[in-house]
Amino acid sequence: MTRVAKNSGRFYSSSCDEITHQISHFNHLLENALNEKEFLNKEARVIIAPHVGYIYSGFSANIAHRLLGNSKAKRVIVMG
Repeated sequence: MTRVAKNSGRFYSSSCDEITHQISHFNHLLENALNEKEFLNKEARVIIAPHVGYIYSGFSANIAHRLLGNSKAKRVIVMG
């Protein structure tokens, strides 16, 4: 069974290519905006990430998830 995304095209693009482009753009902005690149090497234990939609909070959520990617998490809990 596949669940149809009800908000596709509203808070985020309905195109996978467009979403990939947005995330790449967020990464480009983040990597070029920081004077201290060590920030991206930090290891997050907990993140609280917004999830309103890529156009509103995608950049902030991208930072949080980039840092979480450095962790060696054995368990992830998603609350929504």
